Amino acid sequence: MKYCSQCGASNADDAKFCESCGAVWADGGVAPAAPVVAPPVPGAPVPAPVSGGSNAKMLIVLGVAALVFLGAVMVGWTLFFKPMSTSDYEDKVSESIIASADALTETSDVFNDYDVEYDEEIGDENLKMLRDAIDGGIKGVKDARNDIARLRAPKEYKSADERLVKSYDGLLAGLGMFKDMLGDIKASDTDEDLNDKFEGETEAMQKEFERAGRDMQKALEDMDLYDSLAEDLPNLF
Repeated sequence: MKYCSQCGASNADDAKFCESCGAVWADGGVAPAAPVVAPPVPGAPVPAPVSGGSNAKMLIVLGVAALVFLGAVMVGWTLFFKPMSTSDYEDKVSESIIASADALTETSDVFNDYDVEYDEEIGDENLKMLRDAIDGGIKGVKDARNDIARLRAPKEYKSADERLVKSYDGLLAGLGMFKDMLGDIKASDTDEDLNDKFEGETEAMQKEFERAGRDMQKALEDMDLYDSLAEDLPNLF
């Protein structure tokens, strides 16, 4: 008699399989026993898994990514947020003031060249010339205003910078009124007609220019730039 190694049941000596559990014995002998795994002993240390190089590589990748991110932040701060030096800021403001003054000087020259008798019709050609001139002046002032608004003003010039941008907004408002008036003029109008037609608008436009002039002067005085730019300022108003 022999015993099954799978279930322990007794079988005949010539049995080819266990009559109890059905385990087949290919060699006619005792079925091979299943490997016995010892149960874990409570409190016994668990062997640590063998670590590969993947964790170390991941740490390196994360470290490099962090450095790249910090570098990008520092570059962004320098290019877009870090205040400019005082000298660089003053140079850029001066350039913008002069550029806008030049643009309005060109506009003013066109109006000075406009030569029509007081009771003579303005005409299509003259009207187009004046409208184009005011458009050019507005573009020049708007470009200068936007250039100044994009500057990263030093801390000590922050308030003056805001006032300067505000003065340009006032100047553009006055020029916008002027453009609107030109849009309402007809080629058949005379200068005599215009005096009566735009008396109220002309007064409002002049007040806007005066406010803008005071704001610009105060801003430039706070930056110690007024004296060096004074000869260009009359062309702005």
